Amino acid sequence: MQPTHNSAIADELRWTMTRVVQDGQSQRSEHFKFDLTELTNEYSLPFLVALKTALINSRNNLAIGTIHVDYGRLKRILFKCQSAGMMSAVVEQIDLPFLAALETIKLDLSKSGLDGLKRFFSANRGNESIFASDLRPEDFPSFKSAIGERGEAIKRILSKALSRAAIAEILTTIEDAYEAEKIDIGRYSFSMLAFHVYFRPNTYRQLRLMDLTRNENDKTGQVDWFLDMLPTKTRVDNPHRTSIKITNDIGEILQIQREDVVQRYEHLVADADLNKLALFPAQRLRSDGTWLCHYANLNHGMHPNSGSFTNYYLKPIEKLVRRDLSFNALRHTVGTQLALIGLSASSIAAILKHATEDTCQTYVDLFFHGVLDRISDAMEPSFDKHFPAYKEVMERAISKHAPIPPQKAIVSEDLLTGRREVTAECGRQSLCGYAPLACYDCNKFRPCWDADHTINLDLVNREIAEFEGQGLAMQHETQKYKHLRNAIRIVISICQLKSQAAEQGANE
Repeated sequence: MQPTHNSAIADELRWTMTRVVQDGQSQRSEHFKFDLTELTNEYSLPFLVALKTALINSRNNLAIGTIHVDYGRLKRILFKCQSAGMMSAVVEQIDLPFLAALETIKLDLSKSGLDGLKRFFSANRGNESIFASDLRPEDFPSFKSAIGERGEAIKRILSKALSRAAIAEILTTIEDAYEAEKIDIGRYSFSMLAFHVYFRPNTYRQLRLMDLTRNENDKTGQVDWFLDMLPTKTRVDNPHRTSIKITNDIGEILQIQREDVVQRYEHLVADADLNKLALFPAQRLRSDGTWLCHYANLNHGMHPNSGSFTNYYLKPIEKLVRRDLSFNALRHTVGTQLALIGLSASSIAAILKHATEDTCQTYVDLFFHGVLDRISDAMEPSFDKHFPAYKEVMERAISKHAPIPPQKAIVSEDLLTGRREVTAECGRQSLCGYAPLACYDCNKFRPCWDADHTINLDLVNREIAEFEGQGLAMQHETQKYKHLRNAIRIVISICQLKSQAAEQGANE
């Protein structure tokens, strides 16, 4: 068959969808390009035009970024069928013979692609310009698992979950790399933030200098740090920013990053726009000092998409710690643990800023519809080894208002500031001599989720500063306290989620 390309057809099958992001008083445009011209050798023009129309019409239900992902998956499947020489005639619609042929090459396709094709059929089932009228969902090729969809969901959780000790080890490795100048302040501060609040990379991409704020109480001197974050949602193009309280520890690290960004890039923006600079900006510059990325120049250094952002900020961290890190997996981890402590799907959706309750209902289903009880004996060792850090803390966490025997109460005290509070209960018969700092690395530790654990974070930071001032002789002690600091950071993050969960539950 001869190619049917010409300029008229190319104009018909190439288009751009533009999303205008309204962010407070400012706005920016993001453009997504689509091109189906490569498929004209084996697919009819009416079919491809109908495919284009269906994608455009899905704008009523999906964000443009999601439509672009769906388009990419569909195009890869259609192109794979074309390059495999499966069709003896031009395809007018997807029918049973087409799906039968697709079945023969499904091992060369991705699960996400096949699932995406099936979802696209469900959304466009009555469109006979694309799908034959006699097709049913079960006709579509898929990768069927012997343990079923729910079993696969459990398997994914188990394979990606990190223990509390593993997270502390990862953070310590990142910290050491930063001090050895193997990574810059941008990647270091991003890592510390990402393990503290669990958002998607696209949310971190859109952070600006102005979104980090520091509030100090004039009467008490109490300092609080906040980040205004833009939660990315599948069906929402313009979500509202939400203010997230972060620890002083993380706030001070991000302040260093903010100062570094100003020093490096303030010459690229007007003084009035300085606060609009991306907190985690693009790095590559042209010889004239401007950003290599056109989008970054138009949008105060912001990366153009989550893929670009991930490649610069996350991938080097994965290589550094020699682990596959997925922040979606961390979010799923947290969601599952919120289900463990009894939250509803709607509460979990509100806390994790999901667009719908569907994913969150899966968290609930996994544990409250008996799935956990039916994990096979073969999977149980893996479950015990890999189940998320948060189970360890969430299940043992108590309120500071609960009756705690005096001999088991872990009291944290800062003699420098006069702060004193019961922050946990010891699960042993009696307290050991290493409380309270070493408690955060102990499996008998029962933290109070509504206590102020930053007392101990401040103590550890001062110990680290003192030991670092004593040089190599105290390097071992410095490393020990850095590990404890990361263990405390993890507990603080988990307790904040628990506190949000309690607040959400009270509002239901």
